[in-house]
Amino acid sequence: MAYKVVRAELRADHDKIVELLARNEPDMPCVSDQVRWHFERNPHGEGRAFLLLTEPGGKPVGLTGLVMRRMWVGGALLPAGRTWGVSVDKEHRTLGPAIQLARAAVAELEHGLSFIYVLPYTKTAAALFARVGYQKLGRFDRFVRVLRSRSYLRSVTKHHAFQHPLLQRPLVQQTLEGPLAELLAPPADLATRLWFDRPWQRPRDLVACCVPGFDRRFDELWERARARYRVASERSSEFLGWRFRRAWDTHLTVGFTAPGQERLRGYAVVSPCDRQAVVSDLFLEEPEVELAPALFLLSEWVRGQGFESVQVSIAGMPALRAELARRWFVDTGHDDPPPREPGKPPVKDTSDDGVPDDLYVAWTKTAERPVPDVDAWHFTVADDV
Repeated sequence: MAYKVVRAELRADHDKIVELLARNEPDMPCVSDQVRWHFERNPHGEGRAFLLLTEPGGKPVGLTGLVMRRMWVGGALLPAGRTWGVSVDKEHRTLGPAIQLARAAVAELEHGLSFIYVLPYTKTAAALFARVGYQKLGRFDRFVRVLRSRSYLRSVTKHHAFQHPLLQRPLVQQTLEGPLAELLAPPADLATRLWFDRPWQRPRDLVACCVPGFDRRFDELWERARARYRVASERSSEFLGWRFRRAWDTHLTVGFTAPGQERLRGYAVVSPCDRQAVVSDLFLEEPEVELAPALFLLSEWVRGQGFESVQVSIAGMPALRAELARRWFVDTGHDDPPPREPGKPPVKDTSDDGVPDDLYVAWTKTAERPVPDVDAWHFTVADDV
């Protein structure tokens, strides 16, 4: 079968796009609203969508798109795009149609974009994007710190390292998951807090407070701070309001200020996910001096809200990585699956479980600037949309 790719008319083809996504992304909430939000309401510009059509007939069987970004790169704002995945109907999922769609997005580098980036959610998608010209820039890693260990101690026997026959006996499991977890959790939580947070060293020149919305102070923060960052998406109040005020999810904003002052020196956006606090964005006016106190205050705030753990996902940002390691945040990046034991089914390999692992970039060939090294990027969950 032959195919062709055409650029979609966002409003005229809205229903076709929604129907395609509903068929291929059944878990996506509020599909129609998401399409309008990504492509029509983005303050960084109207998106670009591409439909894969059968020939003859012109039936839509695939979709890709670019969500616009204004990126601060080396002292200037550049137009860029975030690739919005590749969706193809099941009966047309061969390599050829997917490559046609992916190449249509890359071709937009010849139409006003300086670069485009993507976080592939599977190994298959990563191979596809690499084939059409994207370069693997670096890891998109997830760091987690346990704040309240009771539920984690209760589930420890489910880890593959504890699959010894002795530990699988019902009485042993009940003891490990019940009385022993209750006994060990309080001293373990206190010890880790004292050792890694050192509450007696609470910052004196920075405080944390909830911020109800994204006001002019966020614009002022961006204008003052952006020169300290080599590569970062524009974080204006308009962009942050668009990114984090969506009907289908919830976010809390923590502002960092000097005591008694309103001027923002930084902020963190926290997304509740069951009992875990996911830090969706973190931006500071002077990261080289404010990073440690901001992380201390954020951990204390998250603990005070009753969360059991906190997660930070980033690409690049070496200073933040070092500070996270110092504060006992564990890199939960995918490891090789444990070896299969004789007579038992293999343990599931989570290395292709729909969670992005790497940041890929396609850079225009006529750019005056080279592709920045991943350590130059300030890249958080806020940029993965």
